[in-house]
Amino acid sequence: MRIGLNQKVTYRIEVDGSNSSNYFHIDADDGSIYLKRSLDHEAASAHHLLVVASDSGQPRLSTTAHVWVSVVDMNDNPPRFEQPSYSCFLSQHAQRLQFVTVVAASDADSVDQERLTYSVVGGNEQQTFHVDHRTGVVSLINVQNFGQRPLYLLNVSVTDGVYTSFARVKIDVLSANNHNPRFARPVYEAKIRENQISGMPVIQVEAQDDDRDAFGQVAYSIPSELLSETFEIHPTTGQCSLVILCDFMKN
Repeated sequence: MRIGLNQKVTYRIEVDGSNSSNYFHIDADDGSIYLKRSLDHEAASAHHLLVVASDSGQPRLSTTAHVWVSVVDMNDNPPRFEQPSYSCFLSQHAQRLQFVTVVAASDADSVDQERLTYSVVGGNEQQTFHVDHRTGVVSLINVQNFGQRPLYLLNVSVTDGVYTSFARVKIDVLSANNHNPRFARPVYEAKIRENQISGMPVIQVEAQDDDRDAFGQVAYSIPSELLSETFEIHPTTGQCSLVILCDFMKN
């Protein structure tokens, strides 16, 4: 039976190739192990300690034990979108349930990766778009008055239940040729003096098109080859001018 110095046991953590001894401290007298600094599951999910227990006799005897510390993952990181903003295009003729884009996020906390929830939190006043709360797929669900706006800016969010992050989705609506141009009046009348010189304005016509962008631009022309010899019209302003006197004016 050991007595005196032979019975006095002290403890220490053996320094090895790992840096685990930087995170833990052991009480030399009772062998209690304490944290010296906080642990991070994402940096190291487990730590290995080699503990040495020695007596104070002569010769000094010792033994070792392996201690494994598992670091439980906690929700200490916010989710992050893969992109701060998304840009996409959608035809004015898009149908209900049309795929628009997909927003994707990740979370450094492995326990939260399957808990991420997506939402549209801004720019969706008429509930025109929907984002699947699990997959992040954005789709068109309300086509009423959809084509009347050239641009939508959505603010989408992702949350892990504690932390929330945001991203912007820009949706450009590509115009389509849906409307015929319309003249302001169905009939235009003009009077020309018989001695009217060539190049003088005769009348100006005006038409408009309800389509946007290039499809809403109106071009004017005179389809009659015969009348085109006497009159000309400016293709963008609609100003009609005299080229030469009409034969019936000369007679």
